[in-house]
Amino acid sequence: MQQNPLPIASPLFILREACSSDLLRVLERLKAIGFDGVEFLGFFGQEPAAVGQKMRELGLISLGDHVPYADFAANAQEVFLQHQAAGCRYLTVSGLPEAIYTDLHLLDTVMASVGAWAQMAPDFGMTLLFHNHAAELQPVEGVPLLDRIMDHPAAQALCLEPDLGWMSIAGADPLFYLQKYRSRCPVIHLKDYYMDSTKKNGPATAGPIQSLGDRRGGPELRHFEFRPCGYGVVNTPAQLPYVLACKPDFLVADHDLAYERDSFQDLSASLDYIRRALDIHLADRPAW
Repeated sequence: MQQNPLPIASPLFILREACSSDLLRVLERLKAIGFDGVEFLGFFGQEPAAVGQKMRELGLISLGDHVPYADFAANAQEVFLQHQAAGCRYLTVSGLPEAIYTDLHLLDTVMASVGAWAQMAPDFGMTLLFHNHAAELQPVEGVPLLDRIMDHPAAQALCLEPDLGWMSIAGADPLFYLQKYRSRCPVIHLKDYYMDSTKKNGPATAGPIQSLGDRRGGPELRHFEFRPCGYGVVNTPAQLPYVLACKPDFLVADHDLAYERDSFQDLSASLDYIRRALDIHLADRPAW
């Protein structure tokens, strides 16, 4: 069985409390689990250069970070310089103004700024990404907001960081988006969840799920809960051919909540599943 060459990163969202206490110790534990890289959620008070040095010492790759739109708007050059010091290869712009979900004129203004930052990113050795949640799959005047963002004329230098789990939760088809933006998905989030399939009233909607906070859903939300990759209802094996066709640089073993379970153990389970699934998928196929 061939060893797949695709590196896998851990997100830090699920570990945010541990990161607040000791980010550097968290990085050590992720290295011990076997991750190739890390996608940050800020630096939790640590100096970016010190974080970058720690990552180099551990042999981990600084995949990127999620940076609020407001931070870019305040000083985009400083944002890039700080993350360059940390060794980041990608930056994900997050927290776009909520008004763009209803005001297409504001979307034009926002995308002009995002497009300019995307064009700046290569000067710092980075690529700018946009990461979807479920809300971006909702239509704005008949077209999903995600399509409006990625297809905007100002977004030619912007790449997509598709979250396949949130796409599925929103009732969208992840395979459609992997095909549509095949040449623009250098980082892909794999995510899994459980949802009782006995009720037949359509997919659970994003709003109620996002309102759960750290809780599982009850019967009204089909007992929804996040799970490690491979342990829920997402058909990851069916997604892999489309994922690999994008020729991504990185996969992220994304996982939002472990509830009463140990978050590090859940991340380890995701990593083991993804690597094994890739090995099996690639065993009888040419290297992607």
